[in-house]
Amino acid sequence: MIPPSESSTVITHKIDRKASTCIMAVSPTLLVLFWVFKMTSATPAWFQNISTSLFNLPGDIKLGGLFPLNRLTSNLSQRTEPDQISCDRIDTYGLGMAIAMKYTVDEINANQILLPGIQLGYEIYDTCLQSAIIVRPTLSLLSAKHDNTLSVQCNYTNYETSISAVIGPNNSEMVSVIGKLLGFFLMPQISYGATSEKFSDTALYPSFFRTVPSDKWQVEAMVLLLEEFNWNWVAVVGSDEEYGQRGVQDFSKLAANKSICVAYQGLIPVYTDPEPMVKTILSNINSTKARVVIVFSLSNQAEIFFKEVIRMKLKGVWIGSTSWTINDAVTSLPDIQTVGTILGFVEQTQSVDLLRAYTFLSPPVQQRVEKARSTESKDSIPAALIVLTVYQEPTRHKTWSLARSSRCTDPIYDYLSWDTPEALLLTLAIVLVVLFMGSVVVVFVNHRETVLVTASGGTLSIVVLLGLMGACLSLLLFLGQPGDTVCRLQLPLISAFQTVPLSIIMSISLQAGICGWFVQDGPSLSEYLADRRVDFVRSFLACPVSPLSGFALMQGFIAAMALMSFMCTFMATKPLHQYNLARDITFSSLIYCVIWVTFIPIYIGLEEKRRAIIHVSFILASDLGLVAVYYIPKCYFLLKTPELNTADHFCTFLEASTCIMAVSPTLLVLFWIFKLTSATPAWFQNISTSLFNLPGDIKLGGLFPLNRLTSNLSQRTEPDQIICDRIDTYGLGMAIAMKYTVDEINANQILLPGIQLGYEIYDTCRQSAVIVRPTISYLTAKSNNLLSVECNYTNYETSISAVIGPYGSEMVSVIAKLLGFFLMPQISYGATSEKFSDKVLYPSFFRTVPSDKWQVEAMVLLLEEFNWNWVAVVGSDEAYGQRGVQDFSKLAANKSICVAYQGLIPVYTDPEPMVKTILSNINSTKARVVIVFALSNQAEIFFKEVIRMKLKGVWISSTSWGIHNQVTSLPNIQSVGTILAFTDVTQNVDLLDAYTHALLTKLSEERAHTPPPAQISGNPSNPCPNCWNLSPANISLVTAPVVQRSAFSVYAAIYSVAQALHNLLQCNSTACKKPVKIYPWKLLEAFKNISVNLSGTQIEFDASGNPNVGYNLVEWVWTESGLDFKDIGSFNEKLEINKSLFTWHTENSEVPQSTCSAACGEGQVHRVKGFHSCCFDCIDCLPGTYQAQDGDIQCTPCPPRQWSLARSSRCTDPIYDYLSWDTPEALLLTLAIVLVVLFMGSVVVVFVNHRETVLVTASGGTLSIVVLLGLMGACLSLLLFLGQPGDTVCRLQLPLISAFQTVPLSIIMSISLQIFFVSEFPNLAASYLHVLRGPGTWLLLLICCAVQAGICGWFVQDGPSLSEYLADRRVDFVRSFLACPVLPFSGFALMQGFIAAMALMSFMCTFMATKPLHQYNLARDITFSSLIYCVIWVTFIPIYIGLGEKLRSIVYVSFILASDLGLVAVYYIPKCYFLLKTAELNTADHFCTFLEGLQPTPAQEEPQTQTESEQ
Repeated sequence: MIPPSESSTVITHKIDRKASTCIMAVSPTLLVLFWVFKMTSATPAWFQNISTSLFNLPGDIKLGGLFPLNRLTSNLSQRTEPDQISCDRIDTYGLGMAIAMKYTVDEINANQILLPGIQLGYEIYDTCLQSAIIVRPTLSLLSAKHDNTLSVQCNYTNYETSISAVIGPNNSEMVSVIGKLLGFFLMPQISYGATSEKFSDTALYPSFFRTVPSDKWQVEAMVLLLEEFNWNWVAVVGSDEEYGQRGVQDFSKLAANKSICVAYQGLIPVYTDPEPMVKTILSNINSTKARVVIVFSLSNQAEIFFKEVIRMKLKGVWIGSTSWTINDAVTSLPDIQTVGTILGFVEQTQSVDLLRAYTFLSPPVQQRVEKARSTESKDSIPAALIVLTVYQEPTRHKTWSLARSSRCTDPIYDYLSWDTPEALLLTLAIVLVVLFMGSVVVVFVNHRETVLVTASGGTLSIVVLLGLMGACLSLLLFLGQPGDTVCRLQLPLISAFQTVPLSIIMSISLQAGICGWFVQDGPSLSEYLADRRVDFVRSFLACPVSPLSGFALMQGFIAAMALMSFMCTFMATKPLHQYNLARDITFSSLIYCVIWVTFIPIYIGLEEKRRAIIHVSFILASDLGLVAVYYIPKCYFLLKTPELNTADHFCTFLEASTCIMAVSPTLLVLFWIFKLTSATPAWFQNISTSLFNLPGDIKLGGLFPLNRLTSNLSQRTEPDQIICDRIDTYGLGMAIAMKYTVDEINANQILLPGIQLGYEIYDTCRQSAVIVRPTISYLTAKSNNLLSVECNYTNYETSISAVIGPYGSEMVSVIAKLLGFFLMPQISYGATSEKFSDKVLYPSFFRTVPSDKWQVEAMVLLLEEFNWNWVAVVGSDEAYGQRGVQDFSKLAANKSICVAYQGLIPVYTDPEPMVKTILSNINSTKARVVIVFALSNQAEIFFKEVIRMKLKGVWISSTSWGIHNQVTSLPNIQSVGTILAFTDVTQNVDLLDAYTHALLTKLSEERAHTPPPAQISGNPSNPCPNCWNLSPANISLVTAPVVQRSAFSVYAAIYSVAQALHNLLQCNSTACKKPVKIYPWKLLEAFKNISVNLSGTQIEFDASGNPNVGYNLVEWVWTESGLDFKDIGSFNEKLEINKSLFTWHTENSEVPQSTCSAACGEGQVHRVKGFHSCCFDCIDCLPGTYQAQDGDIQCTPCPPRQWSLARSSRCTDPIYDYLSWDTPEALLLTLAIVLVVLFMGSVVVVFVNHRETVLVTASGGTLSIVVLLGLMGACLSLLLFLGQPGDTVCRLQLPLISAFQTVPLSIIMSISLQIFFVSEFPNLAASYLHVLRGPGTWLLLLICCAVQAGICGWFVQDGPSLSEYLADRRVDFVRSFLACPVLPFSGFALMQGFIAAMALMSFMCTFMATKPLHQYNLARDITFSSLIYCVIWVTFIPIYIGLGEKLRSIVYVSFILASDLGLVAVYYIPKCYFLLKTAELNTADHFCTFLEGLQPTPAQEEPQTQTESEQ
């Protein structure tokens, strides 16, 4: 049987060439026919009738489809006209998705199950994955069904769009462009690819659905995967657009909660060249040693990212998001398999069975088609897991509860009841003061005819007293339960009574008018209680002081009269020999003014009950002071010195007093009227009272938050179910600033002569659902006020030429791309988010406030200035706060500042629970510095909770709330610690206050007799229905600090547009070229190169649309008069601060610290604890290592030939010490050597002088002197140990000493051998002693010296030189003692051992020698001297071994001196004594044994010497 392989071979050979060619040709044909047959037999019949129109199908109901059919092929950054965009390269993925939509619609129409009798149609448009492209099809989809135009309407409830629902777009960036626009119309939008979690917010995106899971679940899955493998050190990378930014943010947040450390975060640019940033990102990831990387990126960016990974040959674990995991752009990269392990998440889908047959396309796209078919849920997750968070405006409760209450109660009001201690004391004080004043009245009435009373005003002086008494009695209205009537009378009655005494002659009508306005404009007590928010169980009930401006005017008018009285009398000349009436008025008015100036700060800082008591007390005090100082001297004069009460003492005041009293106030009033009228320009008289609309040749749009939201957006079911009917004073003030600027430009006719600017101002309500309508209005054609869909918008003239606003970044993000499509200039006066600097995404956006990029940099520099490296950062959960927190965290990480905690305060849901969580987490981190990047509303809620929790720290504010009265007016805000705020560098708009006053005056006059129009919320023609009742009393709209500081931004924005128009219209000083049509894109071109000078401030814009404006740094400082903003620094490319101006609200008024760990000292490195680099232990660098830089986490080893001590910050070359001649040790050793040598020299002298004596001959004769000279040479050789050693010195040092010592020891050993020979061999001694003493001694000396010379020679030859020793020596020290190397050590031991052996030999030879009878015992001297020598050197060995270099040298020198000195002292001193003191014994009888060699007599006791008497 033939094997299969062989069989096939045989068969192949049997087929001829023709047959094989036929088979090759027919087989593919058969294959195709087979698939065609299979498909046609399996496909339904309706396939035969499908329309070939790919992108448009008529129908009863039409759907819109947004797909990336093409890819961008032009450069958006060079776009100067709306339609300069080219997308002409097919995107196969998007085209496949579009065909999937067509298939699904055809299938539904054919089956007629879901919609019997209804034909679905569709309109499919290209998005090109560009925000500048997607706007046009969106406008088309929103056009009216009957005329295909988009008109501005007051109500869109009955507005039928041409399209009923939108399918797509496919990614988050595109959805963020149109999601809120579609949401305004509540048009269902079902995306098949946008996964960003932010679209789950139904308040912002009420009509958004998707058929893919939210990234919330993808992020959670990624974190669970990391936990499964214990990966807690990872990097995360995203594309720099909506999808990637949100993914990175959500992942980092959840990872931190799960104790997973994000070693690095990076964003890959989408609209600029990404390659340089990708290289930087990968380099940083590589340096972190993180081996697991999360990649949240679009497929294009992922492709570029992995190309660089492959090039850099990096390996690791790469975890992919759904956007690129199975995308061909990445999977088809060459060598992609070399990058390591790739794990990816993909959505669970199923195949669309007939799609391939329907399309007959390859490659198949059915993997993702099901997303475009199913719309069953908000997100593709189980319904049980969908949580809808509803935002609800806080309601005004009429009941309240205390903490831990089980029920709510009606509020209980306390008041100054008559039986309370406070009321009794006040009543007693009032009665006493009134009685006192009454007694003064009695005195003046009794003396009313006298000259003094007449000069003091006569009857009017009594009226003054009665007026003051009436004011005091009116204070009783503050006691008892208040009511409507009492509250209406209380302050006006007191003010009226006080006005009488202070201005008797002046007409009281002015004060009466003020009091009337106060009563009329202020609420009654019942109205006040009805409107008051109940957030208490018990409160003090007092009459409402409202409006506060009315109260201030009443008191201010009285104080002004007192001040005028003081000014008029202060410089008055004292009349000669007359009573000084001016003095009394001066001091009484001065005391009155001082008391009321003190009253203001005390009154402001108190609660209701204390305010009432203080008010009563100060009125009593001021009135009593007035009476006491003005009237008491006069009463004394009247009662005690009546003889002086004559005309002579008061002649000056008798005739002039009345005239002065009448004229002076009148002149003062006339002066102020003249000043005010002369300060305002003439055009103020002709200003229009139309607040929000002004006709003009060229019109500007204004978007301001005029009102606040009062409805619940989450319950909105129709487009116009939005209510904003509570005035936002800040936004209204900014709108008035815009009106003022336009009126000023029109009036001056300098920038635009002959051209009248107009405006249309609309309310944004700070809501994306509101801002869409006015934006559409601005984009309508000027000719017909309709927004039509056109193929080309180059020659499209909009009704508005430029847009001023909106204020916040969140609002700008809603409309900026829409305006950017038309290239309409948009100048914001408050949106600071850095993302708007991207001219590809926001080509027409400009602003007159600095970008947050600079604010973040300024904040980081401020933190570095005070070494705060452990901080928390909090933001509002919208575009401004999110970007601010992200940018700050990124820059802080680069500057080694650790963000201990990040938190976002909800904007569209109830923020309070999250705020409590945020503050609890911040408190647990011990961070004492908190950056707050929040909107003013969120900042207000945040600091209310801070105050409640009694937290203190340093709070650094962003520009959005730093000086906003919502936060500055919070009760007890001063208790939170130190608040530092960045504010934009601005200047005052000088005439704004006067203009607003004139406007409000004219407005109130015009509307006084006109009934208000019907209030319709959302009416574009009347964006602020509640503004009808505006009057001069509302001047605070522009005088509030936040408006004063922000108005210039609006002012600069409008002047910038006017300058651009000036350039575009080629204006000169007299006329402009009359505009035919103002196209937005042309104005944009003119706008890019403008420069405006505003009162000395030059405003210019850079290429990103940012102005040349910096920041001021201010600190909140509380003074007696209230809150003040103190300038303490500024930022304009660099931070400049004055630290002496800071006031720290800490216990010791010192700079607070905010660090996780105390700073390490010099020579210490960080050992990080946890995953924050700022939390660490300080580890000392060991010897031989050093701290190279601040913040090092590892000590750096010293380079070769250098060393460091413990805790060093640098390594040094070794420093060598030696026994320098000027050191104490060297001096002592030199002294010892000299003394020992002198001592030996003196012995030599003695021996030389007695060299012929028997004793010297017996001791060795000349050799004994040689011994001494040898020892002296050894001692002098010790001087080689002193001074800096060198190679020659080290070669000589030990050998020279050893040689000098060998000579004396060998001679002594020779003498010892002689004694031994005489003692042990007495019979031979006589015959051979002369041989031993003569040639034998010299021979022994030569032999010993030769042996020692051999040892020394070997020692010198085998041992290294000093330079060789130092070159080979291991440097493990910074400072060391430099001594000659004792190497080889065995050579040193042999040299010293040989000398010691001779000493030991000498000792052994003489130790047992017999003492000669009646002779000098020479053996004894040698025994003890050699014994001492041996003992000294035996002691030397252990001491020497255990010492360091320096002490070894000193000990060695010391022991040489000691041994030599011991040898001389024991051996020679007895002989010197014998020579010098007992010369008579220096005879042969005493030394015969050693002279002749005779046998000594046996040792025996010597007989007693007999005395002469006994003899």
